[in-house]
Amino acid sequence: MAQGEPIKRAHLKIRGPDIPFPMAMPTHWCGKDALRNYYPAGGFKEEDIRNTTCDVFISVRDLRHLMSATWSFLGARDDGWDPEDEEEKLDRAVYVLVEM
Repeated sequence: MAQGEPIKRAHLKIRGPDIPFPMAMPTHWCGKDALRNYYPAGGFKEEDIRNTTCDVFISVRDLRHLMSATWSFLGARDDGWDPEDEEEKLDRAVYVLVEM
């Protein structure tokens, strides 16, 4: 997922490596092989399955707002939000995400 690496970088920048990484969708769920295995499990025939790639872009009016929402959704520690994750750390995390 495109947001995984930026979330990880922001986490390391504001919390350091000793704090458990935020909860996130396991990357093995998104791999080409994993995706290919979902379709037959859903009843699709092998010969009807074709994986392709494409570039995806979005336009946003307020990048800071989008990154604030992204961090709020994906930046929680694996043990939940902590009192240390107050507004100062939120602002720093959003800054890191915007700068990427």
